[in-house]
Amino acid sequence: MKTIRTTLSILALGLMAFSSASAQKAVAPPPKPTDSGPSLAATMQFLQDKLNDIGKVSFVEFLHNTTTGEDFTETNTYEITNATAYPDQCRIAFHWKVTQNGATESDDVHAGVPLRDVQDVVIEPLAQYQNEVDAAAGAPNIITSSTNPPLSALVVRRPHGVVNFLPFTNPQLADRVAKAMTHAVELCGGGNKDPF
Repeated sequence: MKTIRTTLSILALGLMAFSSASAQKAVAPPPKPTDSGPSLAATMQFLQDKLNDIGKVSFVEFLHNTTTGEDFTETNTYEITNATAYPDQCRIAFHWKVTQNGATESDDVHAGVPLRDVQDVVIEPLAQYQNEVDAAAGAPNIITSSTNPPLSALVVRRPHGVVNFLPFTNPQLADRVAKAMTHAVELCGGGNKDPF
């Protein structure tokens, strides 16, 4: 009888040790689901077409200086031309030009978005985006209250504070382009890899 109890105790301990060891065994993650949605080539073509459709966006920006109490306006134009998508490089290139109160700003450049580097894509009112830019540039006292017409900013963030933004007069179109951009980023292996 004592031998049976000892044998059962040893078997029970062995079973518990095996259960504990198997519970700690690393298990491979489930297989990644197949990509759904349009192909990278189709997505990039959509992005190219919609960026070229943006063209020239003119608007008035209503501002307030909280230091002086002054209210003022600026007339701006953002222009995107020659947008070209390169699916094989996971990159979108375009020409970007900004004029303010009739004068060309320092932004008259060839720009691009390497999709593998994109961390996130968000849409916000252009006034909010401009306030973030001004605060980061050391001018938190300059507040953009609104724009006429109201504009949406599609903001593409990359490492080291690099940002591209695209202006939209149509918020539904901005949303569609943001979804396509996010899809292209995912297909290219980009996105936020920060675990925290």
